[in-house]
Amino acid sequence: MSGRQGQHRALPSGGPVRRARRTGRRGRLALTLAVFFTALLSGGILMFGARGFAGSVVAGGALVTAAWHRLARRPDAETREGHAGDVGTGVAARPDRGTGSGSRPYEQGRPADRTQEVDGAAGTGRAPDRDPVLPAPRPALGPGGSPTGRSVHPESEDPGSASGPAVRPEVGLPPHPDLDADLDADPDPGPEPGPEPESVPPGTEPSGFPVLAQPSRAFHAPWLLPERPAPHGLVADRAELGGLVLRAASVIGPGHRARALPRQDAYRIGRDRSGDHLIVAVADGMSDSRHSDIGAQVAVSALVGAVREALDSGTGPESLDRAQVFLAAAKQMYAAAEARGWTADDVRAVAAVAVIPAHAEPGTARRVWLGAIADATAWRLEKGAWERLIGDGKSGYDPSSVSSFLPHTPDLAAYRTVELRAGSALAVTTDGVGDALESGPTARDWFAGRWAGPPEVGRFLMDVGFEQAQMQDDRTAVVVWCADEETE
Repeated sequence: MSGRQGQHRALPSGGPVRRARRTGRRGRLALTLAVFFTALLSGGILMFGARGFAGSVVAGGALVTAAWHRLARRPDAETREGHAGDVGTGVAARPDRGTGSGSRPYEQGRPADRTQEVDGAAGTGRAPDRDPVLPAPRPALGPGGSPTGRSVHPESEDPGSASGPAVRPEVGLPPHPDLDADLDADPDPGPEPGPEPESVPPGTEPSGFPVLAQPSRAFHAPWLLPERPAPHGLVADRAELGGLVLRAASVIGPGHRARALPRQDAYRIGRDRSGDHLIVAVADGMSDSRHSDIGAQVAVSALVGAVREALDSGTGPESLDRAQVFLAAAKQMYAAAEARGWTADDVRAVAAVAVIPAHAEPGTARRVWLGAIADATAWRLEKGAWERLIGDGKSGYDPSSVSSFLPHTPDLAAYRTVELRAGSALAVTTDGVGDALESGPTARDWFAGRWAGPPEVGRFLMDVGFEQAQMQDDRTAVVVWCADEETE
């Protein structure tokens, strides 16, 4: 039996027998006091006249009042004393009513006797001739063993109840639906626990961008919106062509976004008409050039367009004229500046371009054409090791300074042809990523592990936007994997 079934409620103390005895005692006392008061009043008049009458009234009234109050307090005190014994010790504290017939001392009752007595009273509509004596309640324990502030009586426990002992009001309380509902309910377990916080992968900040080696305080500065229209703060692409798989991303660096400057990096990907070649270009606008973001956008578009035009005309990759390719880009940059009323210095940028065959004969390596000016670089990842193929490294007292750039010195661009085997990858980058690869084995191993194969484009974007102390520039990378099956 569980819940409210099987619970027996103690009846209020006192019954018809006790009330009758109490009434008879008060009647006899009233008659005695009346006779005494009459005798006192008569004696005072006879002995002292009018003054005796007044004194007799005052004295008699005081005596009657004191006696009546004393009698009226005795039953209440007896009742309180008896209840204190019931609740505190489980044994009635009332004095014995005598040892004669019809009376017996109050003793600790047995649960079966009490249950029968209360049930009988409830069934017949009459109160028992004595108060049921209940054992002392004990504190109800909530989850974890902590007291709930409620009392539980042993006889209300149900061994077969999974919810534990039933809880009921203290002895002597009359039934109350709301109170019963509250007491029958389980103790308040407190607020529901919230979901477990999602764990942050090691080496990852809450922003989502992974930490390369050392966190950067500047990295978490607000991303401020440039005053004038500007390129997107971050962009990404994925593509496949023949046996090639590509991922590309460009992310504004902390040094620009925290100062409301536009992203000055750019990339462009394309192909020739036949689909035999993938064309990749990246550009890095120079920070001291007012509109270098526009210059970088124009440069990558012009480089991809010039290479595509040459390939479509039948020129093979190894026969490309690097001077003509970079000169075409310089011309368009001059034209863009002039159309906007700017000078050539306002659109300065450095750039790199690559042409990768989409297909390779089994067992042969691809021949890749590369061109670059200044510190825009291309890297080969093969068997877990990085190798810089083209582009200037940083050196000197001012590593960020360059002596060749577009549109001023297109003839100083370098070019070369390299091999790319199956299972290897080519990364064309601006210095935001190239400087990290140049920084040492820790960064190289980090990128080699994350780019051992083509990742999901979202993760690749995050990788390019890596966090690293003292690296605040924009960063751009276009990585091409040779997905052809390797042959022995």
